[in-house]
Amino acid sequence: MKKKYQWKMALLGVGACFLASAVACDYAMSASANTEVERGGTLRVIAMVSPRIIGWMSATPGWQDKLIAGTCIEHLVQCKDEAGAVKPWLAEKWEEKPDAKTVTLHLRKGVKFHDGSDFNGDVCKWNLEQFMASGRGELRSVESIDVIDDYTVRLTLSKWDCLILSVLSTHAGFMHSKKAYDTQGREWCEWNPVGTGPFKFVSAEKDVRIKYERFEGYWQKGKPYLDGVEWLIFTEPMTALAAFQRGEADALVDISPKDAAILEAQGKYDFTTVRLGRIALGPDGANTSSPFSNIKVRQAAEHAIDKKAICDALGYGYWVPINQEAHPGSWIYNPKVVGYPYNPAKAKQLLGEAGYANGFKTTIYCLSGSKDIYAAVQGYLKEVGIDATVELCTHARIMQLFTKGWSGLLGMELGWSMPDEYATLAIFFRRGMPLFRSVVKTDEFYDVIEESIQARDVASKRRMSQKMQKMMVDEDAMAIWIAATDKICVKNRKLHDDGLFTIGVMFWAPQDAWLRK
Repeated sequence: MKKKYQWKMALLGVGACFLASAVACDYAMSASANTEVERGGTLRVIAMVSPRIIGWMSATPGWQDKLIAGTCIEHLVQCKDEAGAVKPWLAEKWEEKPDAKTVTLHLRKGVKFHDGSDFNGDVCKWNLEQFMASGRGELRSVESIDVIDDYTVRLTLSKWDCLILSVLSTHAGFMHSKKAYDTQGREWCEWNPVGTGPFKFVSAEKDVRIKYERFEGYWQKGKPYLDGVEWLIFTEPMTALAAFQRGEADALVDISPKDAAILEAQGKYDFTTVRLGRIALGPDGANTSSPFSNIKVRQAAEHAIDKKAICDALGYGYWVPINQEAHPGSWIYNPKVVGYPYNPAKAKQLLGEAGYANGFKTTIYCLSGSKDIYAAVQGYLKEVGIDATVELCTHARIMQLFTKGWSGLLGMELGWSMPDEYATLAIFFRRGMPLFRSVVKTDEFYDVIEESIQARDVASKRRMSQKMQKMMVDEDAMAIWIAATDKICVKNRKLHDDGLFTIGVMFWAPQDAWLRK
């Protein structure tokens, strides 16, 4: 375990990350270059969350939903590396003109949806407009969409936005059949996806399984190699682990660090990880009546928490403590951020200066599956006088609080579809986004985000991102960052070239996956 973790950390330099991404994630080449590919069989993957929607991406709230939907529905472009670069997919090339504020997409010809309808410029425009009409903010800078010809679409922006291509590799760039929507309606499409992908939807038993079969008309000739894919839904970790060990599935995504450590010790399985999770607490600093509206109280709460002890006890080598909204090895990590290291005496001092020498009561809202994390936080806060009650919530309840607001502390386990941590930072905290509703945010911070979004190169994005980190932590103490977590996928050794948890949690390569008999 120690050697594995040291190896992972050694890859965290920016140059190494780019090289690793380029080698590991060239999905289209990996399987075709492998002369030992075997055809046939059904890939079975266990998912730990029951999806809410698998076919209408503008309404899809979670990365698990998109991961499953990606079996069937494809993007305009594919994510390539951690700096937000993309590679061709349904759009085979593009031109960006920052001065003209345009992005022109040249679409791949000859692509069919599973219902036989054509993928073309009109369908592309319709999908993008549907996404924009949903109220999601990823394409907010798009002012107009013009179909130049059957396979050319031009996006005109209100101002230059360096995130456009990156977001087209996620929810915003998913292409669904317009014909299916027009004939069946949105509600039907939510659970009957019709895409251009290597597998077409067969059936779904909610909370049980989702089946896909090989699409014979797939645009990548000779692919996919599998006959089908089944997603098996388990919401109880022990049951999922037992089913995987019995051989009922070829992969298990989002396994806990503890269970991963158990399986790793057996030496029979392969593991892939992505470092996209962040565990944090959101104080309701924007509520003027809250103790957390005082920056000294927010600082005190972070000084009270021993993050390393939490990572050591619960992370099993897959977590590292953080003091900002980035992994310590990320290209946007700012080593100059000081933060608020564990110091209970300092915490008590700050509470006294803020007028809370006798402490106060508050509430921590968190997901039921995260109770151990926040029970530990609860204990540390209590030691300095902050008496917190832990309220366990469903995912729907957490999302409601996240977007509508809360009183006290919100336990946040943040992940984003994109490996680009800058995009996570900019999109989550951008002015007008209905997220982090009760976290204090300043106009100056919003202005820095908007300036960064107009950056025209990676160096500028990095510089502005690091400035944002400094403002979030050392200037405003907006949130309490606790740990960077690996998302873990375990696989049996029959499975090859699947791309699960290779770059981002929501990307994989169903067209290249194959099973050794």
